[in-house]
Amino acid sequence: MQKFDEVQILLDQHLAEAKQKNLDFQQIFLAKDRKISSLEKEVNLLQKEVVLAQITAQKQKAKVMDGAKLSATIAMLKIKLQIAKEAKDPAFERSEWDQEAWKQRLAQLDDEDESEGAAVGESGGSGLKDPEVAAGDDGKGAGDKVVEAAKM
Repeated sequence: MQKFDEVQILLDQHLAEAKQKNLDFQQIFLAKDRKISSLEKEVNLLQKEVVLAQITAQKQKAKVMDGAKLSATIAMLKIKLQIAKEAKDPAFERSEWDQEAWKQRLAQLDDEDESEGAAVGESGGSGLKDPEVAAGDDGKGAGDKVVEAAKM
């Protein structure tokens, strides 16, 4: 009977050790599950931050594009204003106007404006479709001064 008691004690000890190991493993699994859950939450937060950063970048890009369009429009209006002033000035020598250079520059600006509008998904140009109409009533183009002003 003593042998049986010793075996029983050994089995009880092994059972207690097995139960303790089982509890330890359960605690490890719970800790790992908590860590995984924490990391998943962190990933979700980072994904939200990425989405917000992308939205912010798109807004900034749109703002820059709008600024560029405004700058181009202002430059074209300045050129039109200069042409109008020169057309009204009786002292200005119209025979020196380089009509072809003005037509080319105006067409180039119109093409740039249309391509920017198409890239952003907007339609319309600068309103300066006919270079002769933009140049004045007499149909003559702008001079070198206007071409230089357009390049600025």
